[in-house]
Amino acid sequence: QPRIIFILRDPVERFISYYKHCESKFYVERDTTLKEFFEKNLANFSKEDLDDPFYRGLREGNYFDYISYWLKTFAGNVKVVFFEDLFTKPKSEMYSICKWLNIDEKYFDNYNFTVENKTRRRKYVKIHRFLLIYYRRFEYFFQKNKSLKRILRAIYSGLNKSESVEIDEL
Repeated sequence: QPRIIFILRDPVERFISYYKHCESKFYVERDTTLKEFFEKNLANFSKEDLDDPFYRGLREGNYFDYISYWLKTFAGNVKVVFFEDLFTKPKSEMYSICKWLNIDEKYFDNYNFTVENKTRRRKYVKIHRFLLIYYRRFEYFFQKNKSLKRILRAIYSGLNKSESVEIDEL
């Protein structure tokens, strides 16, 4: 019997995070406000599946559309975990998952839970854009050399310090 784990995030927090992600990866213009992003997503909400940030932002937070089939089909073999719980208490959540899967949770006794994909807004946009293209081209290399990736990311973060992203009211 397959076991299925869904990790769900508060839809509002997920939407804001997705907005920041799209802006940092240049999928939307840097001056696009959260309100504009929301309104464009709302306008596209009922359209067919689009690979477009102005569709995916709200649509993918509508979890019922995605998991109801799985819950019905694999009843008893589906576990829902909330991202916020994984973030605030990762060890206990991983222990719970391990118990549910009937595997030894001792692996996580001394595990160092770190954030690996935090979205950041960079001060020097041109440098960020160039390095993003470079990273995409050599992503396989960096995935195989995680220590080098961490060192280079730390150097880059120090040189191109993050700016805070202002979130306007909706």
